[in-house]
Amino acid sequence: MSRVDPDTSPRAARATAIAHYATAAVLALKGVAKLDHPEGHGAVIALCFGSAAVIVLAAAFHRRLHAHVPKVEALIFVLEAAVAAAMSALTFHEGKRGLPWAWAAAALGFLVAAGVRLRRTPGGA
Repeated sequence: MSRVDPDTSPRAARATAIAHYATAAVLALKGVAKLDHPEGHGAVIALCFGSAAVIVLAAAFHRRLHAHVPKVEALIFVLEAAVAAAMSALTFHEGKRGLPWAWAAAALGFLVAAGVRLRRTPGGA
């Protein structure tokens, strides 16, 4: 069975881009939800909107970024893992029961994806 490289396979690249855009959409929606009661949630709102913007820009300009920083995909996965971990802690603090575990699983999945991309991406340090 051959490996599918997202940099050469259009289908894999499209699936990766969709995953990034979906993550950005979920983060932006969380930011919008916090706008209802912004008191004391300024940092969370900024984290949600800021990270969503960075993820969208990185996904949109992936080809250009990849030419200069070969491991940009892994860096984006690490950013998404950090934000998912922060969302896990936030939802736990809010008293949610299942949602923190979903965010924690997403963070772990992003870290695994980053590790895979780091091992499979040639070039760069």
